[in-house]
Amino acid sequence: MTNDKPTDYAALIRAANQTVGEPPEWLTTGKHVYSPEYGVGEVMALLGKRLIVKFVEEVNPTQFGDWEEANADYHAKIKSQEKEQPQEETAEY
Repeated sequence: MTNDKPTDYAALIRAANQTVGEPPEWLTTGKHVYSPEYGVGEVMALLGKRLIVKFVEEVNPTQFGDWEEANADYHAKIKSQEKEQPQEETAEY
């Protein structure tokens, strides 16, 4: 997902102006994510549907064209790095 092409700033502006669904809390800037393909990374930006993540093992930031698709396929792409809190179950006997 990385390349040596120059950044297309016009495309980034168009992406930022798109109306998209609300991203999950763990996809906000500064949050850590994990990808089986890329390892651990930090969300740099979410511009419209475009998700930009700086993975530790990658020199350049990685861009996902559609964060919703990446999230839907999160087992192969990205997921929250935060540990989920266990839900307390209550049972009546």
